[in-house]
Amino acid sequence: MKYVTRDEAILKGDKFFFLGSACKNGHVDKRFVSNYSCYMCSKTRYYATLKTEKYKDARSRQSKREYTKNRNRYYLNNAKRRGREKKATPTWLTDNHISIMLNFYKGRPEGFHVDHIVPLCGKNVCGLNVPWNLQYLPKHDNLSKGNQL
Repeated sequence: MKYVTRDEAILKGDKFFFLGSACKNGHVDKRFVSNYSCYMCSKTRYYATLKTEKYKDARSRQSKREYTKNRNRYYLNNAKRRGREKKATPTWLTDNHISIMLNFYKGRPEGFHVDHIVPLCGKNVCGLNVPWNLQYLPKHDNLSKGNQL
């Protein structure tokens, strides 16, 4: 990193400055102009906070408040999702195919989502709601994947 004093960073309007010296935890990283704290220490504290039960409970309560406040929007989005799945399910599927799909959903491992390999309603392509278009993906990977191949 390029050596930048706090005063220079303030003049340029930057959020960080870099002196090349270690913080009390030994990190040689950029520091915040606002409070002199080490960026790596702040990042470590932030991610440690995300793992605490107190944070998880607060986030859960916030999600429940959001849901009760916007219940109709959630109902509408779920109805749209069910409609897309119904529209993407071909009429030629046999009862055996449908039972395979139901068992696939029921057999989902903990911490995984059932994902459509080819999205049901993608930008360039639309997949079918069939057993060979389903896969298990870790929760984080599926949420970050979005509506992409």
